[in-house]
Amino acid sequence: MGWPAAQAETDHNNVPFMQGDPKGMIDQTIEQDAARAIPLASNTLMCQKSSDRKWVPCTIVDPTLTHGKMVCGAFASTPAIMQAITNGEFTITADGVLINVTGLDFSEIDAPTDTHARAVLGAFAATAAAMQAITDGSFQITVDGHAFDITGLDFSGIDAGTDTHARAVCGANGTNLAGWAAVANGGFAITVDGTLITFTNIDFTAVATLSEVAERINGHLGGVGVECQYDLAGDVYHFYSTSTGEASTITVLAAGTTTDISGAGFLAGTAATLTQGTGGDTFGTKILNILNDASEGFFTFVWDGTAYTIISEGTGEASTITALTAGTAGTDISGAGHLNGLTGVAVLTQGVGGEPFVTSMGDIINAAADGRFRAEWDGVQFTFVSPTGGYLGGISVLTAVVGGTGTDISGAGHLNGLTGTGTVTAGTGDDGEDLPAGIYRGSAITAAALIAGDVTGNDILVGGPCIIDETGLVLENSLTLNSIVVKTGKTIRATLIALGLNPRPSINVDANV
Repeated sequence: MGWPAAQAETDHNNVPFMQGDPKGMIDQTIEQDAARAIPLASNTLMCQKSSDRKWVPCTIVDPTLTHGKMVCGAFASTPAIMQAITNGEFTITADGVLINVTGLDFSEIDAPTDTHARAVLGAFAATAAAMQAITDGSFQITVDGHAFDITGLDFSGIDAGTDTHARAVCGANGTNLAGWAAVANGGFAITVDGTLITFTNIDFTAVATLSEVAERINGHLGGVGVECQYDLAGDVYHFYSTSTGEASTITVLAAGTTTDISGAGFLAGTAATLTQGTGGDTFGTKILNILNDASEGFFTFVWDGTAYTIISEGTGEASTITALTAGTAGTDISGAGHLNGLTGVAVLTQGVGGEPFVTSMGDIINAAADGRFRAEWDGVQFTFVSPTGGYLGGISVLTAVVGGTGTDISGAGHLNGLTGTGTVTAGTGDDGEDLPAGIYRGSAITAAALIAGDVTGNDILVGGPCIIDETGLVLENSLTLNSIVVKTGKTIRATLIALGLNPRPSINVDANV
């Protein structure tokens, strides 16, 4: 049985056919975005603009809709403070609905210890000269899941540096050999590299030379960071720090707690001439600076004077690191003789730890929100997001619960989302252009005519009920009748049917009569 003969008034194989109330046709103004610069064909699916109710081709079925959001100020609380709260509360308005969030229990949150992944490399054995010959050093490493190919490292400008010891040159020796030999419990004090060292009961009896006086002092010092030398030509004693560089410091001598040999009559060091240590970075440190410049903060090299350690920027279980491998170009410095960080040598420790306590807090807040809004943590502050996208999506700053009986966490010291601190951004998105609302039924309109100005007085089929040939519809933007309309969550087909426009396959009525 075919369609009723009354429907066979058109060539059903060429154009959409319809049955229904002719009042479904309306005259409307049509406009087009000039940037599209395409003609408007008959039977084009149309949408109605919300701003001026003019009609445009339906090309925005999946618009970008943003949600309303409120960014709080910086979160400055601690786990201990939050753990003391078992009945936290605040008020927020989301999508126009006032919501009192109460009964928030943070007593079970913790602050896990998150660690950085690290690779401790083998001993660094290259000399300054060997490194100075490298102008294109390279290596590869994977840190926190990202592969880095470091190339072009230029070490030609490094030098070994000239580091000196801090030194105290005493005045002229204050006694002869017999005078020294008469002291059985000599003592003095000196501060070296910032540490006060006091010496007592040094026995000088039976010394045979003035150089042996220095030997007796050194034997008593026992390697504590300072040494004594006798200058035969000048007949003076020198004390110097065993360290070098700017950290090497020394003071004049002071009296000890036993027979004082610090001043005139013996060492004559209370007015010693001081020269503090000098020198810059060792070449290992200068290499360190070049390596860290190349890593650009994604990982960090540390130098301990013997070997390098590489530390990832991330923390927790996502913080990972590998041994070094050869670079893709230039002079490979990954292995022995240079960085010495190949597999089997580098000792790897991966990051451990759980979620930060603020993430646990966010989970507790979101459980209480129950989908009415969402709290997000970015590492600095919380952001509250509305559930609805588009212009209807909105969210407010936080306030205290009116008449609340719990602990207010809306302000400074907690969520920090009050007026003046919280920053609100309303949701965005068009309120109508993504909704198919009619079908253009006139002759084709050229792009030039549309760009030149509005085209008025055109018939647009807006409803029926009527049946339309789905194969004759013009759906732009690679859309199909099964494409989803975001605003309704329904397909284009279902949206048209809701308007009384029922898409059906074309049928040759004459062949079925």
